[in-house]
Amino acid sequence: PAETSIERFVTIGAHCLLRSVTIEPECIIGQHSILMEGSLVESHSILEAG
Repeated sequence: PAETSIERFVTIGAHCLLRSVTIEPECIIGQHSILMEGSLVESHSILEAG
C-alpha cells in the first residue's frame, strides 16, 4: 500500500493535494500545490504556490 511520509519542520499551505508522497525535513509547500504518487520533496526545498 502507498503511504505519505511528512517529516519535521514542514509547512504545507492551504488547499494542497498530497497523495502517497515523501516530504523530507524543513520544506515549504505552497498553497494549491498538487503532489501525486511517488513524489519526493528533498530537504530544504520550497515549492511555490501552484
